[in-house]
Amino acid sequence: MPGFDRAGVAMVDFLVRKITFDPDYIQAIENQQIAQENIKTAQFNAEAAEFKREEAIRLSEGDKQRDILLAEAAARKTVLNAEAEAESIRLQGAALREFPEVIQWQFVQDLDGIAWGLIPSDGLTPLLPLPSPAVP
Repeated sequence: MPGFDRAGVAMVDFLVRKITFDPDYIQAIENQQIAQENIKTAQFNAEAAEFKREEAIRLSEGDKQRDILLAEAAARKTVLNAEAEAESIRLQGAALREFPEVIQWQFVQDLDGIAWGLIPSDGLTPLLPLPSPAVP
């Protein structure tokens, strides 16, 4: 520096001890920082809202898929039950054709709860239940 050289002085260190700024400048810097934080907060809120929206979509799709699978399972169960019942009827018919005595056996088994009845001797006629004798 030319001014110091003339005086024979060399500047080795320059320290600033107290820096003061105009209050309007300080307020402007604070406002700028607050605005930047508000922008970041708004971005985070927007990302969170987008995440929640996507989550709701995924849950809705999952619920829809679950409902479809449950409906398909119920329909399949109905079909399987109908097929099983049809097969049971077919097998019972085959068994009765092969062993017609099963009908007579079932008839006798069904007599278990009847107190009185009439069975004519000249053919197979329905059993007629009679009222129980009155108990004094």
